Amino acid sequence: MEAGGTPAGTRRVGGTGTLVGMTAPEHDAHEDTVALLAAVGIAVTDEGKARARERLAQADARRTPERQAALRAQVGLPPAAAA
Repeated sequence: MEAGGTPAGTRRVGGTGTLVGMTAPEHDAHEDTVALLAAVGIAVTDEGKARARERLAQADARRTPERQAALRAQVGLPPAAAA
Protein backbone atom coordinates (compact mmCIF):
# COMPACT_ATOMS: atom_id res chain seq x y z
CA MET A 1 0.00 0.00 0.00
CA GLU A 2 1.33 3.40 -0.92
CA ALA A 3 0.64 6.71 0.80
CA GLY A 4 -3.04 7.62 0.74
CA GLY A 5 -4.21 4.00 0.70
CA THR A 6 -3.53 3.42 -3.00
CA PRO A 7 -2.35 -0.14 -3.70
CA ALA A 8 1.21 -0.35 -5.05
CA GLY A 9 1.31 -0.48 -8.86
CA THR A 10 -1.91 1.49 -9.35
CA ARG A 11 -2.88 5.11 -9.80
CA ARG A 12 -6.04 7.12 -9.29
CA VAL A 13 -7.82 8.47 -12.37
CA GLY A 14 -8.84 12.11 -12.35
CA GLY A 15 -9.87 12.22 -8.71
CA THR A 16 -12.75 9.83 -9.39
CA GLY A 17 -11.54 7.24 -6.94
CA THR A 18 -11.11 4.78 -9.81
CA LEU A 19 -7.90 2.81 -9.65
CA VAL A 20 -6.08 1.87 -12.82
CA GLY A 21 -3.49 -0.87 -12.81
CA MET A 22 -0.06 0.05 -14.04
CA THR A 23 1.79 -2.65 -15.97
CA ALA A 24 5.28 -2.90 -17.35
CA PRO A 25 5.54 -1.58 -20.93
CA GLU A 26 6.50 -5.02 -22.24
CA HIS A 27 3.40 -6.62 -20.68
CA ASP A 28 0.54 -7.09 -23.17
CA ALA A 29 -2.73 -7.62 -21.30
CA HIS A 30 -4.57 -8.01 -24.62
CA GLU A 31 -2.52 -11.08 -25.51
CA ASP A 32 -3.14 -12.49 -22.02
CA THR A 33 -6.88 -12.07 -22.50
CA VAL A 34 -6.85 -13.65 -25.97
CA ALA A 35 -4.84 -16.61 -24.63
CA LEU A 36 -7.18 -17.01 -21.65
CA LEU A 37 -10.24 -17.04 -23.89
CA ALA A 38 -8.61 -19.46 -26.34
CA ALA A 39 -7.81 -21.80 -23.44
CA VAL A 40 -11.53 -22.17 -22.75
CA GLY A 41 -12.47 -22.52 -26.42
CA ILE A 42 -13.51 -18.97 -27.25
CA ALA A 43 -12.04 -17.60 -30.48
CA VAL A 44 -11.35 -13.86 -30.64
CA THR A 45 -11.84 -12.41 -34.12
CA ASP A 46 -11.62 -8.90 -35.50
CA GLU A 47 -15.32 -9.10 -36.42
CA GLY A 48 -16.22 -10.16 -32.89
CA LYS A 49 -14.20 -7.32 -31.41
CA ALA A 50 -15.95 -4.85 -33.74
CA ARG A 51 -19.38 -6.18 -32.67
CA ALA A 52 -18.38 -5.91 -29.02
CA ARG A 53 -17.19 -2.33 -29.46
CA GLU A 54 -20.49 -1.43 -31.15
CA ARG A 55 -22.53 -3.00 -28.35
CA LEU A 56 -20.46 -1.16 -25.74
CA ALA A 57 -20.97 2.13 -27.60
CA GLN A 58 -24.73 1.51 -27.71
CA ALA A 59 -24.82 0.74 -23.99
CA ASP A 60 -22.78 3.86 -23.25
CA ALA A 61 -25.20 5.97 -25.30
CA ARG A 62 -28.11 4.63 -23.19
CA ARG A 63 -26.33 5.54 -19.94
CA THR A 64 -27.88 8.96 -19.34
CA PRO A 65 -28.22 10.78 -16.02
CA GLU A 66 -32.00 10.35 -16.21
CA ARG A 67 -31.75 6.58 -16.72
CA GLN A 68 -29.18 6.31 -13.93
CA ALA A 69 -31.49 8.23 -11.58
CA ALA A 70 -34.44 5.99 -12.52
CA LEU A 71 -32.37 2.86 -11.91
CA ARG A 72 -31.19 4.13 -8.52
CA ALA A 73 -34.82 4.83 -7.55
CA GLN A 74 -35.91 1.40 -8.82
CA VAL A 75 -33.41 -0.44 -6.63
CA GLY A 76 -34.02 1.80 -3.62
CA LEU A 77 -30.80 3.82 -3.62
CA PRO A 78 -30.77 7.50 -2.74
CA PRO A 79 -30.19 10.03 -5.52
CA ALA A 80 -26.54 10.40 -6.54
CA ALA A 81 -24.68 13.43 -5.26
CA ALA A 82 -24.25 16.26 -7.79
CA ALA A 83 -20.89 16.15 -9.57
